[in-house]
Amino acid sequence: MANKKENPNRHEFTLKREGENWTKLVNEAFEKVRKEAKVDGFRKGKVTKEIFDKKFGKQEYLVEAANKAVGEEFVRIMKENNYELVAEPQIHVT
Repeated sequence: MANKKENPNRHEFTLKREGENWTKLVNEAFEKVRKEAKVDGFRKGKVTKEIFDKKFGKQEYLVEAANKAVGEEFVRIMKENNYELVAEPQIHVT
């Protein structure tokens, strides 16, 4: 993670998740979103990842995984640095 201070009240952080850490987040997110997925031929919440991807795409669970990664890191950064939140954070996922 990189921290870029633009001014005393504004900080920019870059968070990178990859490898096993990212795979674990994606798998957990998929399990969460598939619980509500309704697909013909499957019981509710039992669709396979391949069928889910074809029917709904990967975006839903990838966004969920990114949100979890950012949320966990955001809380940690705020506590470690004794930052006080004065505005809603802007988050860009690529």
